[in-house]
Amino acid sequence: MMPTAQPLRRSISPAASLARLNATLGSVTPSWGLLLGIGSAGLIGLWVLAHVWYDGRALREFDDHIGDGPFQLLNPLRRIAAGQVGGIDFQYFHGLALPYLHYPFYHLLGADFFASEVARYVISQVAYLGAFLFVFGCATRRLGATLALTAVALVLTERVGYDSLALPGVNLIGLRTTCPLLILGVLLGGFRPSREAVAAGVLAGIGFTLGTDHGMAAGVMLGVVWLGRAFARLPGGRIQYLGYMIAAAVVGAAATLLIIGGPAGAVGALRYALVELPADQFWFFGVPPNKFLHFPRQLFAERYLLPSVIVPAAIAVAGVAGMRRHAALRPLGVVLIGAMSYSVLSCVGYFGYCSAHYLTPGLRVMVVAGLVGGWHAVSSLSRVAEFGPTIDQTGRWVFGGFLLTFVLIGPTTTGRSSIVEARSAATEARHWAQEAIATRCPLGPRFHAHLEALTGAINRDRASAGITRPPVIWSTYAGILESHYGVFHPSCDYLIHAVGPERRDEYLATFRRSQPDYVCTFRRSVWPWEECLQNNCWGFYEELIMNYEPLTESWAYRLWKRRPGEWQTPDPTAGEVTVRPDRPDLFTVPIPANLPPGSGLVVEVEYEATVPARGVPVVGGLPRFLLHPHDCENETPVSLPPYRTRWAFAVYPTPGKTPSFFAGTASLVGGKLRVTGVHIRPIQAGGREQYLHNEPLVKLP
Repeated sequence: MMPTAQPLRRSISPAASLARLNATLGSVTPSWGLLLGIGSAGLIGLWVLAHVWYDGRALREFDDHIGDGPFQLLNPLRRIAAGQVGGIDFQYFHGLALPYLHYPFYHLLGADFFASEVARYVISQVAYLGAFLFVFGCATRRLGATLALTAVALVLTERVGYDSLALPGVNLIGLRTTCPLLILGVLLGGFRPSREAVAAGVLAGIGFTLGTDHGMAAGVMLGVVWLGRAFARLPGGRIQYLGYMIAAAVVGAAATLLIIGGPAGAVGALRYALVELPADQFWFFGVPPNKFLHFPRQLFAERYLLPSVIVPAAIAVAGVAGMRRHAALRPLGVVLIGAMSYSVLSCVGYFGYCSAHYLTPGLRVMVVAGLVGGWHAVSSLSRVAEFGPTIDQTGRWVFGGFLLTFVLIGPTTTGRSSIVEARSAATEARHWAQEAIATRCPLGPRFHAHLEALTGAINRDRASAGITRPPVIWSTYAGILESHYGVFHPSCDYLIHAVGPERRDEYLATFRRSQPDYVCTFRRSVWPWEECLQNNCWGFYEELIMNYEPLTESWAYRLWKRRPGEWQTPDPTAGEVTVRPDRPDLFTVPIPANLPPGSGLVVEVEYEATVPARGVPVVGGLPRFLLHPHDCENETPVSLPPYRTRWAFAVYPTPGKTPSFFAGTASLVGGKLRVTGVHIRPIQAGGREQYLHNEPLVKLP
């Protein structure tokens, strides 16, 4: 007769049921346990060495991403150091607490670009390794088992995974997804339910401030675990524990945001994360040139997406079936099903645009859940008298072979991680670290040339005018130039982070008020998203070319200089012509007879966008309403925001042809776009619009 779950809480809790799993590290043969423990620690050490080697090489000379990544962190760190307040003076796209987490390290190391880069690498890698040690330590309560499972997890996630979450990349995705893994460790720890609820809730609240989307997914994971426990009548399934978790999560998030920015900053950060950012998440970012899902058949063609969704879903279904038969599986099974729910939800960003970094956090959780579940299964089988010794012996040999293999070939492809290369890798790492500390991460040749071209032109122009005050610089992607002069962007550091209709309008209004001395934009031949930015933010670009003229270029940027005279704004009625669309899904753009060669037009469309499930999270944002260009120099389709009914953009005619645009909907859930009116007028910039479009648009690989 199957025993009930409640009386056996201590014997079948995750911690208690996994406590015996350490047997395969030596409960029968201590020498084997010692060897495997040393081997596990050695493999982890090789992983650490590889990343130190990688970091030293990367930090001895800066040659990283010019748009995202390093400067997304450096800009807010500089603002914090200057006394600006997060949530009030600036927002942070991925989670306001992220720069504040890095700031102490940044401050201690000298508060410069080198300090920012060191903090960016070290904190991501410490969090990555520490999260594995924490979750396996909670699950097993044994040092040997923790080291063994961590070693296996490092190999699987970095040699089988799509990308390394240990590296900061362009958006700190590994660090942003650390708290959900820590929550999983708490759920596996067998703590008293009330303590578990508070600890998991606080981590969920803090995780929300470090990564909004993954904090919310972690909240769903906690809800699934609570429902499963309530349904199975397990400890931790009472309504009071749910209340503890929710209260702790609110306190964790609110306390973090209040410490950062006070009440005003907390409200500003929440509005940015929950209202302004979701409004632009899909139509602004998930459009060409980025790849995105818009045909149902694509769901079956994405080799990365299918395993990330189907595998955890299948595991959850199998887990439910197994728990219905065996009550002893329920405490652990409920937690692992909750982990699978997070794994699936963490992939939601992939529906914004198809980038593998949206899938790696779910893969990491699947690996952890699989290792914990497998360890539990091996432990259960090893206690069966008939074949327990065989299981123990086989497990030792299999794991020993695994350790030997990856000690010889290395646990990661990030750096030189083989034991054969360890000595030379350590020597190189030490040499590069000393070089990086001495030179403090100088710019590489192309970045140095880039900065020299811009600063040389600015300095000469200021000297000729006798200007000594700091320059006012407005970059669509702020970073290296602002850091050089010790100034800040007058508005949002990145144009793409001025999200939501109100914040985008305020971006343009601040541009008018500040009338900066210089403006930096990307060159189309370097930045494949530049034409997309012009389509999405034409109001800014039109006033740029009306009030500025090109001063110089670097390999990446075009530098614009303020023209003399009063600030000019476009007259929307000057030379405007209104035409009827040929069809609701097609319109042509007649060329005015007096349009100078090489000049452009402003086209403003009136439209109606039908959105299925409007207002429903994720689903309501899936339809993309696109205007596809034909017979003109435009190459990137124009994405129309679903919350507006009028939109303006630039059109560059091809000589001898009449431009036309096809209006279509790209969506997994339907939707319809109907163009109701078209207004056309010349660009009022004296031909300077050619500098926005006079280069070939670089194509994404």
